[in-house]
Amino acid sequence: MLGAAFGVAPAVEGLGETESDAKDLLRSTISATVNKVCLDRYLEEYRKRREQAETIAEKEISLL
Repeated sequence: MLGAAFGVAPAVEGLGETESDAKDLLRSTISATVNKVCLDRYLEEYRKRREQAETIAEKEISLL
């Protein structure tokens, strides 16, 4: 699931058949973990780009 979320593996077509509450809980836990990892990576990249933009802006202001 993690590979599919990051586009390095084929997308998962469904998550299999539900046979028990334990499987449902496991699927939900894995899905939540994958979503959290994706969000963390996105926010990390966003923070880096924002810091780079601020650094560039500060350099341009200092040149004025």
